[in-house]
Amino acid sequence: MENIRISVLALGLAAGFATAADFDAEFDALIGRNNAVLIDGVAYNAGHMQHTYTGPIPSVAVGQFRNQTFYTFCIELQNTSRSPESWTIQKLSEAPNPSSSNGGLPYGAGDAQEVHAVVAAAIRLGWINADLSAASAGQTELAAIQGMIWKVLFDGSTVVGNTNNTIAAMAALEAEAALDPFARVKGLAAMTNADAQDQLYVVPLPTAALAGLAMLGGLAGARLRRRG
Repeated sequence: MENIRISVLALGLAAGFATAADFDAEFDALIGRNNAVLIDGVAYNAGHMQHTYTGPIPSVAVGQFRNQTFYTFCIELQNTSRSPESWTIQKLSEAPNPSSSNGGLPYGAGDAQEVHAVVAAAIRLGWINADLSAASAGQTELAAIQGMIWKVLFDGSTVVGNTNNTIAAMAALEAEAALDPFARVKGLAAMTNADAQDQLYVVPLPTAALAGLAMLGGLAGARLRRRG
């Protein structure tokens, strides 16, 4: 039975990410700038979202997400309460878009790629690391990264910086992203909750899962065991 459970988890990772890899975490604080970004004329705080696991750290976590406290960026505007929430890891393209007509359509491959390009550009600029933790980024750069993520996701909205520094940082990040619009960030996924602000997350690449499956007898055997 233990081998079957391991096979199913690895198969989920091979297909994309483990959509059943739930965990509990709560939002602690925002590290960035208040009122840094305007969305359709409304000012929003923007920057790194600090979370703390309130239960076991998920087995698929890598990099800074293996720490009890981790930092990420949000992919929607829904309020996040300062209480423990249950989260699910999904492929970024399959994360629900709250602004879609039915409030649940996925963002899709196009929007997901634009987020990849923005995050990859921030990594190339040395602002953040590949696990989304801060590198050289200060509060303004963190706010700019968040602003650009909103800009590429909210296609029907006007998203701009609300201070000269944020405007300049967003422009620099947008220009860098335009240099390689097809850049990818290894393991970039989404942590989602219907009642809280969905976030970015980083997990191992599917190739690691494939290697694990090979040790258990290969994909075909794992699929047969899962169906059984």
